[in-house]
Amino acid sequence: VFLLLGVSAAAADGAKIRHPAPGPPPGPITPPPIPPGEPSESSPILALSTRTLEFQGVARSGQSYTLPVLVVLYGGGGGQRWTARPVTYSGGVWLSLSPLAGEDDTTLQVSATVGKLARGTYSGAVTISAEAQNSPQVIQVVFNIRDPQPAALELSSTALRFSAVTGTQSPPPQELVVFKQGETPMNWRVQASTANGGSWLSVTPTSGSEQGRVTARAELGSLAPGEYSGTITVSSDEAINSPLRVTVLFTVERQAPVLRLSASQLSFAVTPEAPSPPPQQIAVSNAGFGTLSWRATAVTFNGGAWLTITPGASSVTVAVDAAGL
Repeated sequence: VFLLLGVSAAAADGAKIRHPAPGPPPGPITPPPIPPGEPSESSPILALSTRTLEFQGVARSGQSYTLPVLVVLYGGGGGQRWTARPVTYSGGVWLSLSPLAGEDDTTLQVSATVGKLARGTYSGAVTISAEAQNSPQVIQVVFNIRDPQPAALELSSTALRFSAVTGTQSPPPQELVVFKQGETPMNWRVQASTANGGSWLSVTPTSGSEQGRVTARAELGSLAPGEYSGTITVSSDEAINSPLRVTVLFTVERQAPVLRLSASQLSFAVTPEAPSPPPQQIAVSNAGFGTLSWRATAVTFNGGAWLTITPGASSVTVAVDAAGL
């Protein structure tokens, strides 16, 4: 009779458990089969859910990985205790256990900690002992350490474009996101430069680490109408693809008036021998900048000179003379 405690990665006796493992989360631990021998109350048999553990880690990351091992004592009448002891053959003390002792059927958590381990393959073992026929039992542990993927810069955009009209406000700022790819730490710096027009381009902040946001501003100031260009340079001593550059274009347009009319057509209706219809107005406004000078003329294509206009300061009064039509 045995009692099953703990759930996690599944493996048959003698199989290998890997960490990290691809695919969906593992199911319950499969109880180990009874090893050769006849378990009895006075002479239990010690069984393990696996005899081999393999861990994967990244060099100098400090990360820890944990895999479970089910320890089962067949027979013994209950209350049988076991103890566990870790040992490493290379790399120092990177292997640990919890708990170090237990009763009957218990899940043992085996952990491997990278710490400052460099790239390589490290080996160790876990020895489990009990008052059993086949004690002790040994779990072989392998810890494979790879180099971290080097940091690389990535930007949310490779070009920014601003536009403004002389004599008005500067355009709204734009945001640039700095991303880090890879596994090693990365610090970065940002610098703004211009090819013409003076120092109209600025960025904040000018430095950061890992991932961050940078705000770019184009100041209109007294810039004359024209096209201006600049560059935002993002660099990092730790990134393998440093530096990256963002092209910035700033278009400054001249102030210009824009004629706007309240109506694009007018319609009049009249019956024979009836008086002329009342006049109508068209409002005239400036939808652009500066001063708008305008004039209005009336032209008819048939029927004679039945159309007259009277310009005002900001409107045109349009009248028709129905007499003779």
